[in-house]
Amino acid sequence: MRATHRLAAGALALLLQAAAFDATAASAIPLAAFFGPAEIGSVALSPSGKTLAMTVPGKNQRLELVAADMDQAPLRFKSLAWLTDYDVANAYWLNDKRLVFDVYDSQAGEWAGITGLWAVDADGENGRMLIDPFWAGFRAVVPGNRNILPAEWALHSLLHDGGDDVLVVERGWNSFRGVATAALSRLNTHVPRPVRLSSGAPEGAQHWLTDAAGKPQFVEAVHEGQRRVYQRESVDGANGAATWKELASFDAMGLAGWAPRFVQDGELFVAQEVGADPGTRLLLWDAAAGAVQPQAVLAAKGFDVGSNAEPILNQPGGQLLGWRYRLDTVYTRWTDASMAQTQAAVDRALPGRVNLIQCQACLSAKRLLVLSLSDREPPSYSVLDRASGKLSYIGSAHPDIPSGALGARSFQRITARDGRSLPVYVTRPKATAGVAGAAGTATGPLPAVLYIHGGPWSRVSLEWSHDAVPQFLASRGYVVVEPEFRGSTGYGVAHQLAGWRQWGLAMQDDMQDALQWAITQGLVDKNKVCIMGASYGGYAALMGPVRHPGAYRCAISWVAPTDLPELVRDWRKNAGMNEALASAMEARIGKAAELRETSPVTRAAALQVPVLAAWGVDDRRVPIEHGRNFRDAARAAKLDLDYVEYPGEGHVWMKPATRLDFFGRAEKLLARTLGGP
Repeated sequence: MRATHRLAAGALALLLQAAAFDATAASAIPLAAFFGPAEIGSVALSPSGKTLAMTVPGKNQRLELVAADMDQAPLRFKSLAWLTDYDVANAYWLNDKRLVFDVYDSQAGEWAGITGLWAVDADGENGRMLIDPFWAGFRAVVPGNRNILPAEWALHSLLHDGGDDVLVVERGWNSFRGVATAALSRLNTHVPRPVRLSSGAPEGAQHWLTDAAGKPQFVEAVHEGQRRVYQRESVDGANGAATWKELASFDAMGLAGWAPRFVQDGELFVAQEVGADPGTRLLLWDAAAGAVQPQAVLAAKGFDVGSNAEPILNQPGGQLLGWRYRLDTVYTRWTDASMAQTQAAVDRALPGRVNLIQCQACLSAKRLLVLSLSDREPPSYSVLDRASGKLSYIGSAHPDIPSGALGARSFQRITARDGRSLPVYVTRPKATAGVAGAAGTATGPLPAVLYIHGGPWSRVSLEWSHDAVPQFLASRGYVVVEPEFRGSTGYGVAHQLAGWRQWGLAMQDDMQDALQWAITQGLVDKNKVCIMGASYGGYAALMGPVRHPGAYRCAISWVAPTDLPELVRDWRKNAGMNEALASAMEARIGKAAELRETSPVTRAAALQVPVLAAWGVDDRRVPIEHGRNFRDAARAAKLDLDYVEYPGEGHVWMKPATRLDFFGRAEKLLARTLGGP
């Protein structure tokens, strides 16, 4: 409980100024500071601001849930929950006296995601399991556990009405372990007997939107290849079954149409791309007209703000106070004047950071929690005392990284070879002593790594804590270029659709265009570049030297699909009789017969650069055969290959020892092939 001891000894020390940083220390930051276990996991402040709950390493390096009374000094953290087989993931306050939490397994071979649900009082009493985290569900048959729900259930949302109930869903699965249906219920956290709220739901109901009282008002369903949106019309008082009116229907495999987001004050907010401007807007559904209103509530040209914006509500009551949304980073727009003033005060005290005020009873709470994000240091938490205006430091997820030690990150839009606008993130190393550019960054041209995100239908991580790789690379003196190549999400429908059937082709060209731009800007030494990535990014790392010979000095890849025909065949086989699912992969990647020449296992001989490639033996998303077949092809081609298999790991590497070993190998290969700054 090292983190707990640190907090108890030095909690609430005021942090308004970054510590001095020795410019020569960046390269000395140990790997464990980036890839070791976090000192603090999730943090949550009770609605009134009285009790602080957080997850910290406990016995056997499992994250346990602890809490402290903020009215007492010094803080004394008490353990609320520690599980032998799981780590506490996220804690959510229902009210000032009770909270719920879910779990994950940091020592599992295959990442199974967040699972299970528990409830406990703020003093550690009245704890109980609500949802079994284990998929086999054997705990549910233990005498006395009759009310425990099996792992097919999951938390849907909190009610914030001052009570002890939550909303949960019972999930039905398709053959890809994706959610095919979700039945909504209300659950008391003391007597977990679910009360069904979705009787009479449309076929294929998946995405429920409820009002402030927790009653379902709208639902999105997928059935017979169509994505349909329904509104509740009436409820039968005798059996509680509702009747539903269909509002719209769209092709389930396409990206057209609007999508329901949430209900606020009886109104339905939706996301839709309008006209020629790329990016979804946040709009209102006009029930009388039976259409989406044209005037945007939130819009940002070139970004899918409508798809990611979330309302900030004052609880209880649900008064709208503002919006939080994601563009090039995370933004907060307060519509409440008092919260806007509070935000300004926090930003003055913590300059150069994205400061996210997290609150439930935002207008009346004695204290507010602040999560600070920065491209120059790890995420950290502080607490603002409303009466005194004092901002007090709680802790950092990675305290062993010196404040101000990390590289500066910037967002650019460049033009690809076919004229497409291409978003790009660039992380530049901190300047070494005596060699400084703008904002203390190192001057170029420098060795570089082209780092490719996974998915590919995702986007670059905005907070480095979610992906420590770019900052680790920058700490070693490398410029990191992260392109949002076509197919990436977050930048409009056209940008995403342009990546379909372009694996190893135009998507790969976008990556090269981003690199070439960085070279022409004088940031990157064209003779010292490697390409790197995981999952789809690992695939792209292996295809980069094939598509663009001479551009790279090495390729670093992990958990990569290397045989695209086999990937598509597996998808079709698993889809069984569901032709819509079977066609989805082919629509996005291509038919198996078309993909041989864009598969690394086929093109291994064309790589012609040193390669580091690794897979998890227990990976179910990209089976180990992809790695072993590539290994055999690479050895037959006499490539300079460092091939690694990690037993007990899956598609997401959970064990610190795995991460430390792999990135230690990556560090050595980069030094060998690029020669350092």
